[in-house]
Amino acid sequence: DEQMVAGIYAMMGIGVSFAIPYNAKAKPIERFFDTLDKQFTKTIETYCGKDTCRRPDDLKDKLANETLLHKVYDLADFGRVVGRYIDVYNNAAHTGKGMDGRSPAEVFESRTSRRVMAEGVAELLMRVWSKELKVGKNGVTINKLRYGQYNSELLMQQGRAVRAAYDPDDMREIYVYDAKTLKLITIAEQNRLVQYGKAVAESDLREAMRKKTKAKRLMREFRNAQLTANTDLTSLTLRAIEDAAEKPDRPQKQETIRPVRTAMDDQVREHERQKVVKAVKRASGAESMEKVLDMDFSLLKRKNEYEGMKLFDG
Repeated sequence: DEQMVAGIYAMMGIGVSFAIPYNAKAKPIERFFDTLDKQFTKTIETYCGKDTCRRPDDLKDKLANETLLHKVYDLADFGRVVGRYIDVYNNAAHTGKGMDGRSPAEVFESRTSRRVMAEGVAELLMRVWSKELKVGKNGVTINKLRYGQYNSELLMQQGRAVRAAYDPDDMREIYVYDAKTLKLITIAEQNRLVQYGKAVAESDLREAMRKKTKAKRLMREFRNAQLTANTDLTSLTLRAIEDAAEKPDRPQKQETIRPVRTAMDDQVREHERQKVVKAVKRASGAESMEKVLDMDFSLLKRKNEYEGMKLFDG
């Protein structure tokens, strides 16, 4: 989403350039990833390797070792350990271009100026941002949940292109912005989650959707199994034979329609009119009436596809 990347970075005064595909020199960060892999991740017992060449020969045995798997890092612990490594890396002497044996931290501190953001801005920018959405009569939909169904400020923007940002640890509300200017329009709530009171994480929502999908699949399988169980063996056998039989493709038959001329051809509408007149008289309780308002009620009837067709030349 190049537009969104440029939008967020533009708000911070940062220019964005996109790397040339398959060009390592266009992406300096790639070198650090390799350093991280060699210096840090290889030391973890369950290291799987960044590719087949670096994959440990005994990886399969390690992943089958229950004792070892109980000692692996969870995401929070892994984050703390990575943080310690990065702190060491930033304070270690480097020999790269322009470093002159200094550490990254020393080079950073030697700068005479730095850019800072207003308090709270970083937190807003680091929320999860949606793709471009359109405001509908029920607000906007994120992760199959509707937000802002009763938000008058949002409903007044029906048809407007917007983007939404939210805290993945609390799906009770979203921030709705204009898609181009990123100007805040409103904070929209998910009414049922707000009534629930407790913050609901996006991970919990995804797990719920996964379980719902699984439950639907099981219900379909149950209904199909129940139908099979209640069908007699003969019918099931015939159905299996029919399903297995190949149905040959029959060529479309080209038909030439030749309407037949009759004395009734020009009277179809009059027949319909008369039936309508009779029905109106009966409904009004005045079957002795001589005239009825002459309206073309036959428009409510199915049109005769041959009516008005020129049957013969000459």
